[in-house]
Amino acid sequence: MCGISLVLCSCNDDRHKTIEERLARRGPDMQICVEQRLADAVTGYFTGCVLHLQGSPTPQPVLDKDGNVLLWNGEIFGGIEVDARENDTDVLHSRLGGCETDNELLDVMRQIQGPWAFIYWQEKQNNLWFGRDIFGRRSLLLNHSQGSSEICLSSIKLDQYGEDWQEIPAAGIYKISITPETLISNISLFAGVNDSGVNSVRTVLYPYVSPSVSFGHAASHNVDSSIEMKDVSKASNFLNESSEVFIHTSLREFNDTVPDADQSEALKLLANENLPIDSTQSILDLSTAEDHKLAEEFINIFGNAIKTRIERQPVLCSNCIKKQMVVNPASGDNSSDNMTVRLNMSHEEKCRHSRVAILFSGGIDSIMITALADRYVDKNEPIDLLNVAFERQSKQQKQKHGERTPESDQFIVPDRITGLSGLQELQKINPNRSWNFVKVNVTKAELQERRERQIRDLVHPLCSVLDDSIGCAIWFAAKGHGILHSDNPGEPIEYVSPARVILVGMGADEQLAGYSRHRGKFNTGGWSGLVQEIKMEVQRISARNLGRDDRIITDHGRESRFPFLDENVVSFLNKLPVWKKANLHLPRGLGEKFLLRLSALKVGLSDSAILAKRAIQFGSRIAKLENNKEKASDTCSRLANNLK
Repeated sequence: MCGISLVLCSCNDDRHKTIEERLARRGPDMQICVEQRLADAVTGYFTGCVLHLQGSPTPQPVLDKDGNVLLWNGEIFGGIEVDARENDTDVLHSRLGGCETDNELLDVMRQIQGPWAFIYWQEKQNNLWFGRDIFGRRSLLLNHSQGSSEICLSSIKLDQYGEDWQEIPAAGIYKISITPETLISNISLFAGVNDSGVNSVRTVLYPYVSPSVSFGHAASHNVDSSIEMKDVSKASNFLNESSEVFIHTSLREFNDTVPDADQSEALKLLANENLPIDSTQSILDLSTAEDHKLAEEFINIFGNAIKTRIERQPVLCSNCIKKQMVVNPASGDNSSDNMTVRLNMSHEEKCRHSRVAILFSGGIDSIMITALADRYVDKNEPIDLLNVAFERQSKQQKQKHGERTPESDQFIVPDRITGLSGLQELQKINPNRSWNFVKVNVTKAELQERRERQIRDLVHPLCSVLDDSIGCAIWFAAKGHGILHSDNPGEPIEYVSPARVILVGMGADEQLAGYSRHRGKFNTGGWSGLVQEIKMEVQRISARNLGRDDRIITDHGRESRFPFLDENVVSFLNKLPVWKKANLHLPRGLGEKFLLRLSALKVGLSDSAILAKRAIQFGSRIAKLENNKEKASDTCSRLANNLK
């Protein structure tokens, strides 16, 4: 995982070699800036900040003898073979360096399974390529102020380039062709025309498509229909055209069939069985032999996704890796000399500290990830469960800001209760595992101070109340700094997770009808309405939250990994008819995510399998802390400094 940025400008300026702290926090192991002339009067400043996770440590940017430059913020989990001893950055750079045509390069990128954002300069063709994976699991922003002579691509907002940032839509892969005739005066006209009315630089989108499900992109050669309308407005100031060459993904065709009349009636009758909805026996009683078979298949595919995301990392935790760092003492600046910065990872002995953490509310998504992770994490290695709670304030406290409730009551919020209940279930499944339940307790004062200093710049360019609440909650949870839970009260033990990898449950609700709006669509539009809503949820997931969550989590030098959005998991769920994933005739806590609930029972979970969905902003109680009258879609005044 990396923080990457590229600045294109028409002048030599040491300011562009400065690596901002916020970018460096994403990649604490190695930070390098390389200056390279890309065309007449166009200079590129490539910056890479590396968090080492796969194979041998590789500084970025990566340059080859032909002048090609790669900045890679991603993980190759499949599609392209990467040996355990190889670094995926090196493998990808080698593959891209052998590409002569656009189609060859697009074919390489098409094969990659895993999260990514990349920037690639193709020297011979004078092409600049960039983009994000189809789900937008890694952030990539663009800054190009009107009239500015600088263009910046970056993982996050960089202060020195102002506030005019936008997310690159995860609509496909983009190419900018910079010709040797590009003039100094035209560097600011990437989306416009020069004085003679001719485009100085072509910006082309190669859109993603999959076999009948266009993830936000219609099967048309027209730009306006190739990207969701909200994305068109974001992309319009740097996009000239959409190519007729489409990137066909490996994702399986989405099954949009609905039950026939007999099937629909049978599914409806299940809701009239008068089964107790607070009993896991209800799930078993409602399940068919086919349901059990599908649950077993899901456990296998989902488990493999988790296994891959656990194993693809160093054998040492973050703290132990720091002790192995070897830095060239002659390197004192942020230049290519820093290429000699390396990590001494020659030994194979594992440490006994946590390398895996999980954002843990005790809900069905997070506890299912945890139960399967337990199968693949070394038996002698702890697993960190990060549980965030924002202080509860009584009416008296809100009025007087004086007397405080005891710590034991102050942070007892819904997610803390379900989290501790889930911990007990995990201890029954594996009593020999060291489960580090980390109570991340956040006061109102700390929330306000951290939002002002760090979080709102990471949320940017998103700016809604929902973005603020979720962004803050995830930032504090991913920080992993809290108090270890103990059944034996005594002196509280402070703890900071040393894990580099955080497993998170994003993607489950979108695919398995977990949101209340799914039930609303089902109530008004039946099975067809539900199918269309699920399809839309998956299509827009990149625009809604994943870029934001990547910026938030990686600020702590940790990498977020999303097993529910593994390509094999998505393809498996895509092939199933909707009624095999959810039956919304059944009540909350039972009908939504039915397949996941049955799977949870099969891996030994019980009470967690029948918990209803509770969003993090409500479960952690951050939504209650500051302004109860706000709507989620409102522009958040607390993020106002980032608004134009």
